[in-house]
Amino acid sequence: MKLMTYNILNGGEERIHLIKEVIMNSLSKHSGHRDGMIKSFNGMQVKKFTTNGKLRFDAIDKIMAKGYYDSALLLKKNKVYTAPTSLNEYEAHSNMRLDYIFVSESLIKNVKSSEAVKNTLTEKASDHYPVIVKLV
Repeated sequence: MKLMTYNILNGGEERIHLIKEVIMNSLSKHSGHRDGMIKSFNGMQVKKFTTNGKLRFDAIDKIMAKGYYDSALLLKKNKVYTAPTSLNEYEAHSNMRLDYIFVSESLIKNVKSSEAVKNTLTEKASDHYPVIVKLV
């Protein structure tokens, strides 16, 4: 999978960055995940989230290395889990933060809020909670 990002500021000029081989549903080392949680993983989760018995953080690290900032981390909300919802809480995984909104450096000062929307509708709409960021 390739992740394409667009810079919508700077007079409408578009900049495109391609980050190759980024696997979404990824963990961030800034979200408080610890290797001990691997014990609760099923086979698919071990394959997706670990390498050599350790949690993988490389996908999010690649995005941040390209100069993008995790909006929740900027506001110290990086430990709020985004999955699972009640739709699949018994067959999925432990509470994990798997969903992110990244901003470029030029937008950092505009990030005013970040949240995972958790309500009766979002509990049933997906296996992940939607995340939103308010920019002003």
